[in-house]
Amino acid sequence: MKITIAAAAALALLAAAPALAKDFTPAEIIQRHMAFGAKNDAKGMAGDYADDAVIIQGTRAVQGKAAILESFTKMLGPTPGGPAKLDIRPVKIISDGDVGMVFWQMPSGPHGEDSFLVRHGKILVQAVFPGAMPAAPR
Repeated sequence: MKITIAAAAALALLAAAPALAKDFTPAEIIQRHMAFGAKNDAKGMAGDYADDAVIIQGTRAVQGKAAILESFTKMLGPTPGGPAKLDIRPVKIISDGDVGMVFWQMPSGPHGEDSFLVRHGKILVQAVFPGAMPAAPR
C-alpha cells in the first residue's frame, strides 16, 4: 500500500511539472542577473543566457554562452563571493513582452542602460550602453 501511495504521489508531481515550470520574465531575469553580478558569480550570470546568446557593447560582440562565461569570469574572477568587483546598481528595471531594460548607476559615477531580449527564460541578446543615457529615470 505504501508503494502505491508513493507511486501515485510521484506520478502527480510528474504530471504537474510542466505547470510548475515557469519561464522567468525579462524583469525577473534582469533582477537575478544583477544579483549574480553583485556576488561576483560569473557562472550564475552566464546561466541566464541561451546557448547562442550575444552581448553587444560598442564595437564588440561576445557570442555564445561559453564566450559569455569566459568574459564574465575575466571581469569577476572564477570564484563567487566577496565585495562586488563591478558595483553596478539597478536604478530602474522595465519590461514589455520579451524585452527588458535596466537603467544602472555605479557609486563612482558611471551610469548606463542595458537592453535585453529574453525568450523562454533565457537572454538571447543583450545590448550594453554605458554612459549613453543621462542619469536613469526613477
